[in-house]
Amino acid sequence: MYVTPVAEDQVCIALITSRNGLRFDAALPSFPQLAAKLEQATILGSTLGATTASRRLRNVQTGSAALIGEAAGSVDAITGEGLSIAFQQAVALANAMRAGDLAAYDEAHAKVTCMPRRMAALMLLMDNRRWLRARAFRALAADPSFFGQMLAMHTGTLAPVEFGIGPSLSFGWRLLTA
Repeated sequence: MYVTPVAEDQVCIALITSRNGLRFDAALPSFPQLAAKLEQATILGSTLGATTASRRLRNVQTGSAALIGEAAGSVDAITGEGLSIAFQQAVALANAMRAGDLAAYDEAHAKVTCMPRRMAALMLLMDNRRWLRARAFRALAADPSFFGQMLAMHTGTLAPVEFGIGPSLSFGWRLLTA
């Protein structure tokens, strides 16, 4: 589950699961801290569900037409980055249009979706391997700041060069020994 603020006093809570038929109410007790915070909450909307998948297109532009957002391919919803990707694609498309070179949008689109695709693949890999997920959680718990740095790199606020190889090697060692 992840929680996204949508207003000063409202949040949207998403449940992503590979278990068919698992409902929000049945899953909530597995998240006791979140359940405690929601005890007095008022539900404003209804529960919605959807299937998610990753889809990659060879080209996202041709001639005078270009695609952005879900129409330009998708990254599994597990990353929670759908709108962020669409906004970044819109900026890249505007830059390509301004330069009069829609072909440049294909390259920019690939850069925008590269990290989210890698993150989705990693998260889905951990979803299918309980032992790896358990080790990753233990390794992340040993150094909470590392997760913050990974998140900053993933969202583009920290360049991989700034991140450096040291933290990655240290995390790799903790992952192996966890």
